[in-house]
Amino acid sequence: MSDDIQAELWEKFVFISALSAACGLARAPIGAVRDAPLGEELIRRAVAEVAAVARARGIALSSSPDRVVERILGLDPALRPSFLLDLERGGPTELDVLSGTVSRLGAEEGVATPVHDTAWTAFSAATVA
Repeated sequence: MSDDIQAELWEKFVFISALSAACGLARAPIGAVRDAPLGEELIRRAVAEVAAVARARGIALSSSPDRVVERILGLDPALRPSFLLDLERGGPTELDVLSGTVSRLGAEEGVATPVHDTAWTAFSAATVA
C-alpha cells in the first residue's frame, strides 16, 4: 500500500490526461502525434500543465514531467487511449474528468493550462453540436 495515495493518483492523472488530450486533439494514435510537427511539444506542454497544477495543489510527484513525457513517447505507436476510442465511436468520453478537471483546477490555482483548455473547449463544442 502506498504511503501517499493522492500523489500516486496524480501520477496516473498526469499521464492519462496528457496522453488523452494530445491524441484526442490530433484524432490520432500516439505514434502519429509523436511524429507530427510539434507533436512532441504538444505532449510536453500537456504533461507540464498537469504537473504544474499538481504542484500548485501541494502534490509532490515522484516522476518529473520529462520522465512522464519519455514514458508517453515510448508507448506502442499504434496505441489509442480509451478517450480517443470513445471520440471515434461518438460515445460519451472522460472529457470532464480529464482536461476539464485540469482546466478547472488550473483556474482555481492560477495555473495556465492552454492545451487542456483547448481540448476541453473543442471536445465540449463537438458534443453540443
